[in-house]
Amino acid sequence: MQTIDARQLEQMKARNEDFLLINVLPEESFREQHIPGSVNIPVNEDDFEERVEQLAGDKERTVVVYCASTECTASPAAANKLEDVGFTHVIDFAGGMQEWEQTNHPVETGAD
Repeated sequence: MQTIDARQLEQMKARNEDFLLINVLPEESFREQHIPGSVNIPVNEDDFEERVEQLAGDKERTVVVYCASTECTASPAAANKLEDVGFTHVIDFAGGMQEWEQTNHPVETGAD
C-alpha cells in the first residue's frame, strides 16, 4: 500500500484531487477531532468495506485512510481490507491526526 505524509495530503487537497478521505477511528475519536473534509467510517464496523464503496462510488476512486498516529494500526488495517476487496488506489496517511496537528494543519470537531 502507498503511504503519504501531511505535506503530501495537503498538496492533494490543494490540487482539488478527487479522493475520499476517511477517518477509520471510532465515532467518539472522530467527534473529538478530524481532518476537515474527512468522513468517519470505523474500520471495526462489519460493513466497513461496503460503506466505503458506497461513498467512493467505485473501487477505482482514490481512497485515503488515516487514524491517530504512526503507532495506530487502524489505518493500515483499513487499507489492507480495502485492497483485499478490490480497491485499486488506497493510500494510508500513516502519521494520522498526530502528524496533521504537529504540522499546524486545521482540525474540526463534531460529527461529519
